[in-house]
Amino acid sequence: IETIIDSLPNRNTLQSLRLPYNKVSSLDEFFHYWDIETLDILPGDEITYYFEVTDNDGVNGAKSTRTTIKTFKSKTLKERNSEVDSNNKNIKKDLSESITEAKQIQKDLEKLKKKLSEKKQIGWEEKEKLKDLLEKQKELEKKVKDIQKENEKNNSQQNEYKQYNEEILQKQEQLQKLFDELMTDEMKEMMEKLQEMMEKLDKNMLEEELEKMDMSNKDLEKELDRSLELFKQMEFEQKLDEVKNKLEELAEKQDNLSEDTKEKNESN
Repeated sequence: IETIIDSLPNRNTLQSLRLPYNKVSSLDEFFHYWDIETLDILPGDEITYYFEVTDNDGVNGAKSTRTTIKTFKSKTLKERNSEVDSNNKNIKKDLSESITEAKQIQKDLEKLKKKLSEKKQIGWEEKEKLKDLLEKQKELEKKVKDIQKENEKNNSQQNEYKQYNEEILQKQEQLQKLFDELMTDEMKEMMEKLQEMMEKLDKNMLEEELEKMDMSNKDLEKELDRSLELFKQMEFEQKLDEVKNKLEELAEKQDNLSEDTKEKNESN
């Protein structure tokens, strides 16, 4: 495999890598994993690569053939920033939707609890409403897990090319920990018990588990609210940090320009 890398410090240099193969067989297959991050490419750089095979014709001389040239382009800083902004927007939207869903589940819970208190035993209608409630809770659980993964991925992408201060990095960790703890094992166990009580048609125990679910859902809503506010705060501080860095870069450029102008005037 041969590659042409367009990046400092080896800009436009050709690099070759020999891949192992079976010298006895006339037909061979290979698999090669290539970690592009080891090349330390810069945002916006391009890598062109191709595979080349040479035979062992000792009489007429070795003949070579190569594949078509493929290109990998690293995203520019502008593209990466745009992607992060889009990810942030999606995470905030998903968090807001999760809070709305948690509130709706609480309303449905209150209605079901009231209905059960008015009846001596669990009927078909109550079973169906509880079944629907459990489905909504499972969907909310899945959404929270997706937000958790999306936030983790988003942090990883940002930290690849941005150097945030220690305070922002701590907020990232704090937020991720908050996401990780949103759906607790106790909540999952409680949902399993609710399913079990529904099957057994045990009204008293079902009411008890519904009360627990109501309390857990209220806690979940509070934590989702807290997560959203913390996320907005972290996003604001990230942008503030970026503006500060740009201003410092601009000030440095102005100082250099002023120094160059001064040296030029002295020379004249």
